Amino acid sequence: MAYNRRADIQMLSAEAGGLHERLTTPTRHLLLIFDATNDKLQIGATITTAKGTPLEPGRAYSVQLSFWVPEAENALTDRRDFNLWAGRIVGSGSLVPNPF
Repeated sequence: MAYNRRADIQMLSAEAGGLHERLTTPTRHLLLIFDATNDKLQIGATITTAKGTPLEPGRAYSVQLSFWVPEAENALTDRRDFNLWAGRIVGSGSLVPNPF
């Protein structure tokens, strides 16, 4: 069973080291890197935009993250910042608080 969260993400521009091409969504091509004070968590998720639009370098999006590992629910907290990784940092994001 997947664990779903909303997040706001910002993709880096290609000139700033981001992706050079857009990614179709949903995508599993990016890892999320949560860097706490003493602990770094790398976790995969399916990233989906609201309208299924592709992720383009230099743009911001509101997305749904679907985590497929059960540890995700306990490891993630509201407004927790993360980086998007594809062999290098290509963007950043922040979890949006659950409404419940």
